[in-house]
Amino acid sequence: MLTRRIVLGVTVATALFPFATGRAVSAVAGDGASDAIHRLRLLQPAPASARRIGLAYANLHPEEAERGAALREISAALSLRPEEVTAQDEQALRRRIAARVRADFAEGDTVDIAGWMLARTEARLCLLWLA
Repeated sequence: MLTRRIVLGVTVATALFPFATGRAVSAVAGDGASDAIHRLRLLQPAPASARRIGLAYANLHPEEAERGAALREISAALSLRPEEVTAQDEQALRRRIAARVRADFAEGDTVDIAGWMLARTEARLCLLWLA
């Protein structure tokens, strides 16, 4: 069950949680998409909560639930190709995501998940935990 505490915790932690190692994720399988998904997942410190939010968003928007679709939408919103997501400095990537989240709210590009308004970018990032 999604509680306000879970949604708020994931949202705040995603924006503020310092990356433990400060180093870029290395290529795992040589697949730019897989590497980008892995990198974006590492920016979220609460995977179980992110999965719950991702599942709720997938139920509302099943057309985006396919792993590749979510990454394409996130990459486009960040104006980055998947391989550029992987290559981004961790702090620069966090700043870019935070700016996109602010823009989503400013543009009204939000979704209601369990009574909480989330930026669509935040919800899409949570989708990456379903794959």
